[in-house]
Amino acid sequence: MESMPIIVGPAAALLASTVVAGASGTTVSILGTATAGVDQAAGAFQITANLSTGAAAPGTIVFRGGQILASGATVQTAATIATLRMSPVTTGIAEFVFGQATARIVGGATNGLAIRNSANARDNWSVNDAGTFLTQTSATFSAIQILSATAGEGANGLILRGNNSSTNVNIQAGDSGTVGLKLVCTYFDGTQTRSALEFANVAAGFGALALMRSGGTVTINGAAPGAAGSVTTFMKAVSGIADNVATTVLTVTCPNAAQSAFLRVKLCASLGAGGAVGANEATAIMELIIAMTRTPGANMGRNMAFAAQTSSLVVGAATITLTPSTTAVAGAVGATNTYDLQVTIAHGSGASTNHTCLLEAILINANATGITAA
Repeated sequence: MESMPIIVGPAAALLASTVVAGASGTTVSILGTATAGVDQAAGAFQITANLSTGAAAPGTIVFRGGQILASGATVQTAATIATLRMSPVTTGIAEFVFGQATARIVGGATNGLAIRNSANARDNWSVNDAGTFLTQTSATFSAIQILSATAGEGANGLILRGNNSSTNVNIQAGDSGTVGLKLVCTYFDGTQTRSALEFANVAAGFGALALMRSGGTVTINGAAPGAAGSVTTFMKAVSGIADNVATTVLTVTCPNAAQSAFLRVKLCASLGAGGAVGANEATAIMELIIAMTRTPGANMGRNMAFAAQTSSLVVGAATITLTPSTTAVAGAVGATNTYDLQVTIAHGSGASTNHTCLLEAILINANATGITAA
């Protein structure tokens, strides 16, 4: 392909509203003047947009190119690629504006793309060509990296980390100190986003850490629920409990394998509306423990004992009785076994119903593929 240069020297000047250079298929080059001598610095090549007056919007430098069409001889229509301009709103701010709905900046094939500081002394942001690293660097710390990799017990996916052993990583809910501003780690349950971990800025003192806000399981000792050495704790609320009717609040599942497990359950039961005073006029609490064991090919064994219990009433309230029980073990000797923990909440007088029960459960497993509860 031929090339047609336009050579611009120290005294050159071209005044026109439109300049058409080159024939069809010709590359047009705009060249400055070469210098002579040893290590002589070249002068700058300047492009100046038209200058406005007063408070009018500054002139712009517009780069345009053809929009691709279907195969044929139709000449493409020129469209804006990008515009260089001084901000029409704020003095002293330069803007680079892409002219299309989608814009791409293509980096180098080896080292990717970097954005440097004004002194051209370091890369403030860099993305390697494979797209596996996004690195932010400053003068006060080494770097923060966002990368797609994993090691050890991490899950495959994105990692936010320091770039070397001298970089700590902190995550904070904003830097303004606004009370109530939260940092939340979420998960998706198939229908909506839920909070797994959250905490918020406070006016003074210490904050509060909330885990599994809407319910769920928290494991300790790095083991998943039901794994050997796992300690699983969770909260559960059951409402609409009919008066004096055994109601399931927890279901325990035991695989057909060697098992040893300990379940501790704290119960907080309250009378519903319709009694002598009103909803929550009486509350009973109880702590119970259940020992569970199994060998393969035999049904599981379990035994429940009461650790502590008491109740409290408002003046004039009906009494409350809280009675826990377990159902018979279901499942064949060579299959998974299950049983339910049930509570019976009964008023002493009145007609209260729709009782509630809040429970906290802690389940400790000694064996792999262990017992779970939900």
